[in-house]
This record gives sequence, C-alpha cells and structure tokens, in this order.
Amino acid sequence: ANGLARNAITAASTDNTGQVWFGTDGSGVSVTADGGFVNFTTSEGLPGDYVRAIAAISPWRVWVATNRGMAVFDGGSWNRMSAGDSLSLNHVLALAAEWENEVWIGTNGEGAARYDARDRSWTRYTARDGLAEDVVTCIVPDGQGAVWFGTVERGLSRLSQETWQTFTTADGLPDNRITALATDGYGTMWVGTPKGAARFDGSEWERYPLPLGSGKKE
Repeated sequence: ANGLARNAITAASTDNTGQVWFGTDGSGVSVTADGGFVNFTTSEGLPGDYVRAIAAISPWRVWVATNRGMAVFDGGSWNRMSAGDSLSLNHVLALAAEWENEVWIGTNGEGAARYDARDRSWTRYTARDGLAEDVVTCIVPDGQGAVWFGTVERGLSRLSQETWQTFTTADGLPDNRITALATDGYGTMWVGTPKGAARFDGSEWERYPLPLGSGKKE
C-alpha cells in the first residue's frame, strides 16, 4: 500500500465496508487499504485529478466528481459518465447516494439532477421546478424518502414525492447560505451556515448560533 496521494483533501466518503475514499486537490482519489492507501489519478481513468465530491456506496460503486467531469468506480476500473448536451458534469459541487444505482448531483449554476444507472437516465431539477436556486452546495437524502439541497445563498430546499419546499431565514434558518447538511437517518436534519447551525425536527427549526460553547440555543 502507498501513502495518501496528497495532503490537500477536498472530499471524503465511507463505503459499506468501512473503507474511506478521499478526494484531493490535484492528485486524484485515495482509498484506505491494508494499513495504507491505494491511489487513483487520470492515469487510472479518472476524468480529472481535482476532486470536488465523492459518494462511496460500496467498493464497487463509488461516484466521483472532478474538475473535468464525473466517473463511477465498479471495483476494477473508472467509467466516465456523460449527461449529453443538456447538462455539464464539469461543474458538479455535491454528490449524494443512498443506493448503488442512483446518485444525486448538485451543480454550480445548472441546478440538481438524479442519475439512474439502471437505464442511464438523468432527471434534472432547476429553480423553474421549485429548487431554491441553481447553485447547489450540498445534498443529503434524509432516509425518510426526501432529499435536501443546500444552496449558495437562497436557503434549503426539500424534495419529497416530487413536491418542493424551501426554507429560509424567514422559517428559522440562521442564514440562507448553506454550507453543510447532515441527518441522523430518522428525519432530523442538521444544517450548517456561516452564522451557526440549525436543527429541523420535522416541524420547526431550532437555531444554534455562535458561540456554541455557551451551550445555549437561540
């Protein structure tokens, strides 16, 4: 096994065997193996070596977004993905996957899209469909059938049964600039912003502004 390809880590994801996949800023992908790392670059089939996002489901299903497009790892090789002329995969900022055959992408200006590997189809969603805006910074499926999308400056959108709902500071968010999302898998959603965190319990938001060390919530 080798060492980590590069110290500048841009993304990380754990697959269902516990292996951790790291994206780097210029040296491709590294995955933990046998006490070290196995490294992949454009020489092994990655579209680009600047990795923006990774979604690892299993050692034979790893989605990667780079500065030069997307690829999926099947356990042996990297297969470059295409969305045709309607959607560029060079500007993907976020990836999320719940199942082996499906991945969500968030882009810098082209909204979000869902890829179904079974029929190689893309379903795209933009602000015209109900997404808060077309720059999507993070995506998280909540384990309850809905998918959440953080945007760069217009809040948080939730897609559930093809119905969109958007949350902003008017609904209790600390800030409309969403930088991080996480869920406990039981319906509770956590949101990170430049002005603190917030927790959604299914009905209302609780804000946790800085400083967090005070132990007080707003």
